[in-house]
Amino acid sequence: MNSVVNNMSQSLKTTLTRDEWLNRVFLKSKSLNTKDVARSSLVVFDKFLAARYPNSTEQSIIEELTTYQDDRKYIFLQEYINFMDETDKSPQSIKNYFSFTKSYLRAKGVKTTQDDINQLLQFPKIRKEPKKALTIDEIKRMIDDSRPIRKALYMVLLSSGMRIGEVMALTKNDFKFDKNPVTVSLRAEITKTKEARTTYISEEAKNALWPLIEKMDNDKLIFAKNQSPRYAVRNEAQVFDRLRNRLKFNELYESKRHTITLHSFRSYFFTKANKKHGTDDANALVGHTGYLAQYYRLTDREKAIMYLALEEE
Repeated sequence: MNSVVNNMSQSLKTTLTRDEWLNRVFLKSKSLNTKDVARSSLVVFDKFLAARYPNSTEQSIIEELTTYQDDRKYIFLQEYINFMDETDKSPQSIKNYFSFTKSYLRAKGVKTTQDDINQLLQFPKIRKEPKKALTIDEIKRMIDDSRPIRKALYMVLLSSGMRIGEVMALTKNDFKFDKNPVTVSLRAEITKTKEARTTYISEEAKNALWPLIEKMDNDKLIFAKNQSPRYAVRNEAQVFDRLRNRLKFNELYESKRHTITLHSFRSYFFTKANKKHGTDDANALVGHTGYLAQYYRLTDREKAIMYLALEEE
């Protein structure tokens, strides 16, 4: 019996490789974007090790960290945080990268506690900057300066509150153009929350979109040429960046992020919905986690009436 236990102990893995850890991140999140951020955190961690511990390997450092029973592992982690801050990572990026790196180290056998992290580590404060609201003039200029398919794309984003990743995965089948308002059925697999939901687009968006897709195959992606939605999003972000440069919409926050992004269309819709119907219904319409249960207690007709009242604004 003891020999069986010993053999099992020898065969069972106690740590994960990088690829195994990245796959576990994906299985938990079901998001390739999350996996990409996790991979980026490893790149930053590698740069930190190369800069601060050039004569040591990752394996030797991790093996040493696993032996510490005092605060030395937290001193090491504070060095990592300081390194990211010194290399101009934003406070939010530092938080995100640290979270993934902590998970990776745990997969390598380096255990930490949240209580010790809270007590012993100092993170740069996340600056809460007032967010810029899109103006009607800015919206008009962006739409007027775009090709027909992107005019339609921006009007769909603006009138529905959908995320750009969700819109890039839409096919003609997802729209019901014979409904008033036009209904969009978001499949669970394309939403960030992995929960199916219904949203709508305005009559103006319908008029811009329908002539472009009337003869399109029902199962063909409408806005994306790349079958991978995340690569389609990246391409769309590059196109939007060129539009922003043409219009000289290059204002930045202190964090060096642009004040006008593709996400601004979603924010515009949320603000408008919040003013008209209140926070709960606005969150439900844009698909924020935690509000969907309340939203789906409404009948389809009640939801449509709520949207039509918003469209009249």
